[in-house]
Amino acid sequence: MTEGQELQTTQGGAIQIRETVTTIKSRVQLVQHVMRETMKNGIHYGTIPGTPKPTLFKPGAEIIGLSFQLAPRYTTHDLSRPPELIHYRVSCELYHQVSGDYIGSGQGEASSDEEKYRWRKAICKEEFEATPEDRRRTKWAKGKGGSVYTIEQVRMEPADIGNTVLKMATKRAFIDAIRTASGCSDMFAQDLEDLPAEVRDSVTEEGEALPAEPIGDADWKKLVKQGKRFGYSEEDIRATAATLGHEGAGPDLPENVAQRLYQGMKSNPKSEEVDTETGEITEAPDETRGYRTPFPADD
Repeated sequence: MTEGQELQTTQGGAIQIRETVTTIKSRVQLVQHVMRETMKNGIHYGTIPGTPKPTLFKPGAEIIGLSFQLAPRYTTHDLSRPPELIHYRVSCELYHQVSGDYIGSGQGEASSDEEKYRWRKAICKEEFEATPEDRRRTKWAKGKGGSVYTIEQVRMEPADIGNTVLKMATKRAFIDAIRTASGCSDMFAQDLEDLPAEVRDSVTEEGEALPAEPIGDADWKKLVKQGKRFGYSEEDIRATAATLGHEGAGPDLPENVAQRLYQGMKSNPKSEEVDTETGEITEAPDETRGYRTPFPADD
């Protein structure tokens, strides 16, 4: 008897309730087991300061989906108003890979009108000054230790980020469906890492956000050098950063995204020079050691 059939058993109210509770408990226990044995903090999920529970990332949702043998089917609704707005709403339905039974669904939206898709850092002072006043701005941001700083930004063209917006809506729908179908909504939050820091401040209990300050040229070069040691090219790093919602210049990479990239490469090295058990690298260049956060020194 399949899980779906078990939940539909009609041998009396008491038995049906007992079976339902047992099934729910087994699902929760499976998610907890997968989280302990397979998922890694910073790659599959991450705890954002000021939030009571970790946020589920797409790689973590994929592992939970595999554990429950869930296959997604997507329906996309294009709500765009070209050329000024790219907007998608995506529905994700989950089906059991073996039985084909419908398990659950979720929805997600993304729009080029979101803060992180409307603006990018100006390449240089000249670009900022040459941009019409209604398409540029100076933004205040929170730095480390309560400091503040300014960023000169210009508007992005919605058409340039259409694919990114679609992928983001799809990701949000998938994670929403996984949280609902697996019963792990009480374990994981969703989408908090997608929010700008100042917005996240207003929706979290403590109001403390991850640093949003960009890493800068020096640390971008260090990240690229570390990536090569783990077998990843600069193009690999840029492509992965894009899947995390960052498609700007490398030095503009936020520190929390850089941290996830570094930990992901270190945990999943492609280079033969890396010892997959210890993470040690033979003949590592001395000049790549001793990084400050977000690039910890190799132990």
